[in-house]
Amino acid sequence: MSLSESKQSLRVMAREFRNKILPHPDQAEHAAAQFIDCFNLAAETTIALYLPHGSELDTFPLAELLWARGARVLLPVVGETRILKFHVWTKKSELQNNKFGILEPTNGDVVTPDIIVTPLLAFDQAGYRLGQGGGYYDATLSKMRAENNVIAVGYAYAEQAVLLALPRETHDQKLDYVVTPHKIFSFA
Repeated sequence: MSLSESKQSLRVMAREFRNKILPHPDQAEHAAAQFIDCFNLAAETTIALYLPHGSELDTFPLAELLWARGARVLLPVVGETRILKFHVWTKKSELQNNKFGILEPTNGDVVTPDIIVTPLLAFDQAGYRLGQGGGYYDATLSKMRAENNVIAVGYAYAEQAVLLALPRETHDQKLDYVVTPHKIFSFA
């Protein structure tokens, strides 16, 4: 089995596992509070979130806390390449489904984030994530890390942690942190 096939097999298992997690109603709020406690955010900080799709950890409580602190909140927009563009997201932003059925802004200023919060299927003890397999976040992080000092933060349930190293390819980008409702993992 090739590395790519191994990762795809793990994605299926990790997605099924994540779908079976029965989150406590307050877990998204706890994760948001953990995030705020972890990062000393200035009002001008730009944070790129994702909108939850399927069983991903909900980012709406985090967005509410960030807006209340005056942070600039962004959402990814999928374009022609694997490099995501990040548009400013406010409560008044118009959203539409992209080709993956994920909501994204239809307009808004394109901004380079200071922090990128990424969804994931699983993460290991070295800070590598198993994503959906499209390579969008890895390509985006690679490009932005070459140009800027961007922080990559996985956002997940604690149950998504795996003890063994996930298979990785040369293009896979390491996370700086993973924030869960119960703990923050630092890999910086």
